[in-house]
Amino acid sequence: MTHYQENIDEPWKLADSIITVTIKALPLVYFYNYTSFKLYEFSNKCIAPKSLLYKLSKYNNLIFPIHLKVGKEVLSIHEFIDDIDCLYIPNSVYKDSVSAEAPTEIQIINSRIEKATKLVMKPFSSKFLTIENPKQYLEIHLKRSYSVLRQDQIISLIYQDYSIDFRIVLTEPAALVSLIDTEIEVDFEEPYDSLNSLNE
Repeated sequence: MTHYQENIDEPWKLADSIITVTIKALPLVYFYNYTSFKLYEFSNKCIAPKSLLYKLSKYNNLIFPIHLKVGKEVLSIHEFIDDIDCLYIPNSVYKDSVSAEAPTEIQIINSRIEKATKLVMKPFSSKFLTIENPKQYLEIHLKRSYSVLRQDQIISLIYQDYSIDFRIVLTEPAALVSLIDTEIEVDFEEPYDSLNSLNE
């Protein structure tokens, strides 16, 4: 049987800069194909039902890629999938922002996010200093795992068989920046667990 998008015959509408949507959210680990997506636990990426895309398609001024705000975190949609009806998000975001008792109110950010030109990051662990080329590591793994970053955000990046936490100390040219299709100068401060940092 052929399935049609429910709103296919509805007139297009103009969206505001924020579109509020209510949807059930679950930790990424609950997704049935978690083994293929578990890398995104350390990211700002989520998996969304295709029904959400259909709901948003009534707007003729929708800005892509779609970014959504869950609590204080801004996520991007890694993939829309047909046979799910929930939003699957990284566990760290779920713990901080979602009540398991009810559907979650999310905000679709329907405005351009400025492209990052510079980031300053502060690692929590001096293990970071053992990486052979830390700047290259950051540039590769940041763009793979995060599409946007906000100033003062704490993120985790995978390295070998463990993860390293970082505080985003500075984002330029704005407090929320996009990492998509942009050249970024990435710098880092001394780790929090170094002697100098502990004495500050």
